[in-house]
Amino acid sequence: MSIVLAQPINVFNRIHYSTKDGLPSNTVYCAVQDNDGFIWFGTDAGLSRFDGVEFINYGLKDGLPDMEILNFHKDLKGRIWIYTFNGKLCFIDDGKIYNAKNTSFLAGLDFNSRITSINTEGDYVFITSLGEGVKIINDQKGLVKSINDGKNYSYGALINDTYFYFFTNRFFSYRFFHEKVDSIATSKPFDSFNISLLGKISSTALSYCGVVGDNIIGISHSLNENFIFLLNTQSKEIRIKRITGYNVYNYKVNDDTIFLFTSEGVKIIDAGTLEITDWIDLEETTLFSSDAMGNVWLTTLNNGIFFLPKNEVKRKQVSIYEDVIGMDSFGSYLYIINSDNAVLKVDSLDNYSHLFTLKDVSAFIAIEVDSLEAIWTLSSTAFRKDNVEVVFPNSYFETGSAFYYKNDILLGLKKSELWWWNLDKGTFFSTKNDKLGKTYGYEYLDNRNVILANQHGLFLLNLDKKSVSIIPAFQDVRVTGISLDKYDNFWLATAGYGLIRIPKGEITSFSLEKIKQFRVDNYSDIYEKIFIVDSVSYASNPRGITRVLFDASGIKYQYHISESNGLEPGRIYGLEYFNKNILIAHSNGLFYFPHDQSFSNDPEFPFYIEKITTTDSIFSYKETDRIILPHNPGPIRFETKAVYFRNQNDLIYQFRLKGAFQENSWNTTNNNEFVFQGLPSGDYEFEVRAKSTNSPWTLPISQKISIQSIYWQTWWFKVIITFIVVTSLGLIYYFSSTARRKRTALKKNKIESDLKALKAQINPHFLFNSLNSIQSFVLEGNKDIAEDYLVKYSKLMRTILNHSNLLSVPIYEEIELMKLYVELEKLRLYQEVEFNVSVDSQINTLSTKVPSMIIQPLIENSIWHGLQNISKPGQIDLNFELKGRLISVSVKDNGLGFSVNNEETNPRGIQLVKERIDLINKLEGIKSNFEISTNNSGTKVTFSYPSNLN
Repeated sequence: MSIVLAQPINVFNRIHYSTKDGLPSNTVYCAVQDNDGFIWFGTDAGLSRFDGVEFINYGLKDGLPDMEILNFHKDLKGRIWIYTFNGKLCFIDDGKIYNAKNTSFLAGLDFNSRITSINTEGDYVFITSLGEGVKIINDQKGLVKSINDGKNYSYGALINDTYFYFFTNRFFSYRFFHEKVDSIATSKPFDSFNISLLGKISSTALSYCGVVGDNIIGISHSLNENFIFLLNTQSKEIRIKRITGYNVYNYKVNDDTIFLFTSEGVKIIDAGTLEITDWIDLEETTLFSSDAMGNVWLTTLNNGIFFLPKNEVKRKQVSIYEDVIGMDSFGSYLYIINSDNAVLKVDSLDNYSHLFTLKDVSAFIAIEVDSLEAIWTLSSTAFRKDNVEVVFPNSYFETGSAFYYKNDILLGLKKSELWWWNLDKGTFFSTKNDKLGKTYGYEYLDNRNVILANQHGLFLLNLDKKSVSIIPAFQDVRVTGISLDKYDNFWLATAGYGLIRIPKGEITSFSLEKIKQFRVDNYSDIYEKIFIVDSVSYASNPRGITRVLFDASGIKYQYHISESNGLEPGRIYGLEYFNKNILIAHSNGLFYFPHDQSFSNDPEFPFYIEKITTTDSIFSYKETDRIILPHNPGPIRFETKAVYFRNQNDLIYQFRLKGAFQENSWNTTNNNEFVFQGLPSGDYEFEVRAKSTNSPWTLPISQKISIQSIYWQTWWFKVIITFIVVTSLGLIYYFSSTARRKRTALKKNKIESDLKALKAQINPHFLFNSLNSIQSFVLEGNKDIAEDYLVKYSKLMRTILNHSNLLSVPIYEEIELMKLYVELEKLRLYQEVEFNVSVDSQINTLSTKVPSMIIQPLIENSIWHGLQNISKPGQIDLNFELKGRLISVSVKDNGLGFSVNNEETNPRGIQLVKERIDLINKLEGIKSNFEISTNNSGTKVTFSYPSNLN
């Protein structure tokens, strides 16, 4: 941590910290920044670590061997070595304190008196004590060498490869090499030089020792008498300076400048001449240092700490500039009016002349210098030209201007009126538009039209007609400032829509729907004044100033200037460019910075998750890779911390919770705590990042969490339940299937029994008819016919007996049986009957089956009830047709037909066939048809059965 003075210290815009803010004491000796970004302070009451929000204090219980910390030394490894008052050795590394009790290479090496200097070179640490010489320590070897020789060495300093140390009045030096420090050799380049020759120094205590270039700097002091001397290690020349009148607390070296911290402030001394060149009025300051962001920390003897933000904006410390309320530049001059109504003409910020002071002026509004270099001032009720009141109109003005058009000059604007001054007549006149409100500024659209920035929007002023009309798109948009850049783009400062940049050609046809496309930034929604120089715009907002670099293609770079950069809180009255500086008329004075000043983004700051809390638990960040939470843990709170020392309100955060909501979308907030409630069970990953106004986003940091399921939602419970359910369903299925199979078997057996019973009913009916036919043949004496009939009958009966135990037979066998049956009936009835059989070509008659003897009753019915009483030859057609999964069977005759509803003409055989078909369909689980169509030209019976009948 070193002091950088490229910018002067800004002692005005400072923040004070003391015991009321958490410091252990208001006596603070030193400050240092560690590699994690924290600032450590050494006090007379222990250590304190600051992260920008709170102080965390460390004492003996935390491993600190002494409570009085005089100074720090940070080595190249990032370890912070501590100057203790009691001589005990210790250092800070990664937030932990290491001492002789918990660190092996420090064991037994404590001094017994105040540590006066610590220097490091590579792996070696050189430590001196007030009266115990030098100890050289190595991380691996512990004590490498102790240099004492009874000569009370007090201080040491490193220059290149030589270590210099000295006691009260004598210098010694040791030259070493990194790999051979333990064989260190003594040389005596200063043996012949005795400091006692310098008189007073020999009787005073040497308090500080350090390095300035090739010089050893030594400071000795007694009460109100101090000596500072430089010893050149090359020429052996020594220079000395006596300083009296105050106490010296500490010193700091930056390049060729020595800062001496005294009871009367900070003395700035040129190392070449040892002369005091300047001083800073900061009494009892013990040290100041800068952190990685360029902020300065001042420690004091009795007043705690002062934090000074990086000073990029300077304040002109002249009383007449204390409250500048208006300014305007013309040519090489700047014209200023302050709160005392004094009008100043400035040719440089250090050289100005007082022109006049306005008398009897009510509220001041504006100062404008016209093209003739006349100074117009406007108060709420009066115009003045060069301090001469031109007119006193009975009106209240809100905005002033001074631009000419022909012989008229527009001077004042108030609500619905614009007031003009006619140069020829020397009189006022006004134009009016009821829609006009307060006008904040204007800009030329062309040589005849002016755009007015107004509280009710943008208005177009026609200079010829003196007429005013509103630009529709900006109606009711409060436009607080307007400026035109060199690329013909209008810049608008608005209250609500931020800073907008619109091409000149689109201003009158603009639509607010395009506002996002033309908005410059999202830093603030409210801007008040806009000012452009070259390709840089400056716009004021409630928090400071936004500086935007641009070119013809668009925005290149943005930087925000606020109290974090040295601009004090307060109201900004105006912005102006003068002598290559940007001037800020401010309620706390006149601030300025070079227009071409390079503003660089702040470095990325340390950012981390401090802790994760639930209703019942607290977890530290990365305590484990994944935090396991019980079901329904309540609100889950992630608390983050940024090690950021400027205004914490400048920080914004983005977060997302992967596994819920929008996984890839960042949510933006100003809050550094993030709470999630009612998260369901599952795995999540919380990610968060942060940035300041002028810094890039930090790298995202993350923490994984898992919320356990309630026991009935756990995988093992689901497995057990699944096993029980599957097993139960399996058992239920097994037992139900077994029962169903048994029921099906019983049902099938019953149906088969019913089929056999129906079949048995058919056979006696047929036998009875056949025996009657044989009897009639015998009685009639037709022996040959009876014999033929009997042969065929016996063959038919043998076939029927073979099929007696079968419910189905191949279609081929059934057809042969039916042919034999028809032959018998023809013999019995002495009737000519033509019997035709057709089978679908897709049906294999040898393998495809048909219910046994199911067709016979239908043929019997055709013969007995259809063909018996006709005079023409009879005909019966038997047809088998495959229809999908069914075989359709039809029996058709050319008989007389019969009445379906007449029991006498609707024989029992047909009913039996229908019942058998119904039972078969029930057995096979299908639905098929049984149809009878009959008329006086014949009858057709159709039924179907499953083609896979077994």
